[in-house]
Amino acid sequence: MEFRELAWTVAGATVGGLMRRWAAHTWPGAIPALASTVVLVVTAAALIGFALLASLRAPTRAALIGVGGAAGSISAAATQAASATPVQSLIGVTAFVLGAAAGLLLGMLVALAVARNAQRKERR
Repeated sequence: MEFRELAWTVAGATVGGLMRRWAAHTWPGAIPALASTVVLVVTAAALIGFALLASLRAPTRAALIGVGGAAGSISAAATQAASATPVQSLIGVTAFVLGAAAGLLLGMLVALAVARNAQRKERR
């Protein structure tokens, strides 16, 4: 991994951590913290899904930011799960996994739509 790739990954993780911190301060409490984590997970997974499906057409930076954001959100989810009751931890982990899967699919759908629009423009 080159320095630039590492820097973009760290930037994504930093942005993910800052978004999580901002959401926790804006909406204090257990359920809003879970919701903010899930939103962050969906966003990061959508970026990863877009980059995976768009393959080489998507900038590497987008994939690295998504990976970094996912790392930040995994860290936030793990921290939250460790400080919660077992039931809250189970809910958090379930929401995290479902959010990641939904975000990945969303990113892939957006990438498909972008590719179709580009093909339509080329035909005209």
